Amino acid sequence: NYYGILDQAGSPSHYYRSPLWYAWKMMQKMGGMTPGAPMLRVVVEGPINAATDHKTGVSSPWMEAYAVGDDDAFQILLINRSFDPHEVNVSMPRQDPRQKTFKATRYVFSKDRVAPFIGSPAGANYDGYFRGGPEDDTQTTCLDPVDAPPLTVQGETLLLTGLVCPPISLTVLRFEGQ
Repeated sequence: NYYGILDQAGSPSHYYRSPLWYAWKMMQKMGGMTPGAPMLRVVVEGPINAATDHKTGVSSPWMEAYAVGDDDAFQILLINRSFDPHEVNVSMPRQDPRQKTFKATRYVFSKDRVAPFIGSPAGANYDGYFRGGPEDDTQTTCLDPVDAPPLTVQGETLLLTGLVCPPISLTVLRFEGQ
């Protein structure tokens, strides 16, 4: 169960899990992002980062979406790259049109659901630490379900509308057939 990105506290042999460790764990365990996982089609409608703000002159979405899974269970990962919360609509073609109902569960990795980083005072010879570190209990909130957002089916498409994603966050929507 190694998700990488550890930090050191105290002695050279004392390591603990940083918040990014939990983001990787959430992506793999709740989000299904594992080697060889089948990718699925998903569409997210949200705000665009205007091309005028970039040297390349290419518009890019503030929200990015990925989906993995199969007919019976699948996950959608939403990444909010902006410093603002954004409301999005998510649509996904059903893998098996005979499957009538799904239950959705939402998990969120954001600054409010992990231990905050406490910077070092001026002149200190260390970078800072995560509040509560090296204990892990302050970090695990992001692994707890947030809610079960309402899901509608429109023909062959599953829809989630008005879903708010916090700033600089990863949201995992886990769907299971009923």
